[in-house]
Amino acid sequence: MSRIIAIANQKGGVGKTTSAVNLAAALAAAPKKVLLVDLDPQGNATMAAGFDKRELEHAITELLLGESDISQVLRRSEEGFDLIPGNIDLTAAEIQLMDMPARESRLKQALDPIRNNYDFIIIDCPPSLSLLTLNALAAADGIIVPMQCEYFALEGLSSLINTINALKQKLNPALEIDGIIRTMYDVRNNLANAVSNELTQHFGDTVFRTLVPRNVRLAEAPSHGMSILRYDRSSRGALAYMGLAGEMIRRNNKTKNKESVWKVIQRHGILNPDEEKELDVVCNADEVQKFQDTLHIIINNGLHPHVWYPNSGDVFAHNIVFRAYSPALMNKGIPADGKWGKSLDSNFYVAGVSAMKKFIANGCDSNSIAGDAVEFVYQRTDLTKVEVKRSKRAKRNVTAYRDNDKTVVTVPTRMAKRDIDAYVTELVNRLDDRDERSSSQKSLEQRARALSLTYLGQDLFKTHKVPVTIRWVTNQNARWGSCTPDEGTIRLSHRMQRMPSYVTDSVIVHELIHLLVTNHSPAFYELMNKFPQHEKAKAYLDGYSHAQQYLKPE
Repeated sequence: MSRIIAIANQKGGVGKTTSAVNLAAALAAAPKKVLLVDLDPQGNATMAAGFDKRELEHAITELLLGESDISQVLRRSEEGFDLIPGNIDLTAAEIQLMDMPARESRLKQALDPIRNNYDFIIIDCPPSLSLLTLNALAAADGIIVPMQCEYFALEGLSSLINTINALKQKLNPALEIDGIIRTMYDVRNNLANAVSNELTQHFGDTVFRTLVPRNVRLAEAPSHGMSILRYDRSSRGALAYMGLAGEMIRRNNKTKNKESVWKVIQRHGILNPDEEKELDVVCNADEVQKFQDTLHIIINNGLHPHVWYPNSGDVFAHNIVFRAYSPALMNKGIPADGKWGKSLDSNFYVAGVSAMKKFIANGCDSNSIAGDAVEFVYQRTDLTKVEVKRSKRAKRNVTAYRDNDKTVVTVPTRMAKRDIDAYVTELVNRLDDRDERSSSQKSLEQRARALSLTYLGQDLFKTHKVPVTIRWVTNQNARWGSCTPDEGTIRLSHRMQRMPSYVTDSVIVHELIHLLVTNHSPAFYELMNKFPQHEKAKAYLDGYSHAQQYLKPE
């Protein structure tokens, strides 16, 4: 049976609809079966899901009034979740509902026949305590409260909780607060940090660890009729909502997942169930080493080359993988012998199915399994090398920096441990992103060097008159690549990062040739034609450009 979650706050402008739409998209990508119900007369969730609220033949109004069947109202979004759309007609419907029997239960009655078809049903509530909101709370199993970290919002939260407690007694005794989301968050804001501290002190585990940042791309996405995952999957806003979806899944399926995880681990002969508690609390390098030495297992942040090669001297029989090792995900990262992981394919991917599939696609793996290890959420081994320093000088600010192989985080003296955990996660991820970008540039340069030697017969990185550098950029939306011959620099549009490798390779070769031939003369095309998939790549890019133009909102 699905869990019905109402996204509610009596205060508007707190990211309620943004959270509802993006959580639906993130859960659908998990993948989970998700239904989004737009119960807000403004119809913003409907618009953000890619539907025009002004052109709906059937909407939730008719469903609540018994004038339409659920099958007539349901819509399928392009992002994989179902939608019951809403519009301004809900305002009039609310007046009609006042005189109807079981007026607070109309939505519950409408959802009951289809409830078992979904893993999650998310309801976007109006920003007020109205009859529509009462319908949502009567139908819901839990409430998620999005709020900005401001003092007025904190007062509003207290009022909302009092309202929920009153409703539990009269309307829905099973109703629970599933969590509080801190939205539009800026770690540089002292007031936000102070309110966040108060939240976690008063509500503890009810507060989600994930912080949803104030993010321009997140604000832009609804105007394009998209969730942030479809609009810009690599943005900080998208990463936040994917992390939030993961937290929701773990909370909802904690018991079930723990059982299945330990059955898997038993089957692979890694650990016995009675050792579960000890493994769950692994949080430092000494503990990790103990497991490596005694159980022939490595709990790691990625699969490093020495773990994969049988003759490396420190090969482990089983790996618990928290994060995919980046070089292994690249086609050009597979060694010449093509034996990445061929003899080591009994890894357990806590990172998820998608990470495992990336390895499989590159011939790196074949028989591994993936799952959600629940209690491992915060026990990533990259955090085992985090040193937290409490500073009397730091009042509210939290800072982090790399010191050789560890991350040093400075926090105020009186900051609660739970808040420290949340900040550590956020700041470590930022540093990881920075390091990954640096690593990505080195990988691009290696890739370009290999293409130069293979198709141009020369190493431009050695023979060219200036150093050759190549990097991803986000400001190239009108072309796929560019170069400056005098400086030896090549820039690639970030839009190609999810395209097939032959497409990116073609553009790289194109720009490498421009370092030698500045125009599109016969000499240029003579070199370009040496890349066998040139025409195929061109066709792909032309088709992509045409589709983008076609789908662009008018």
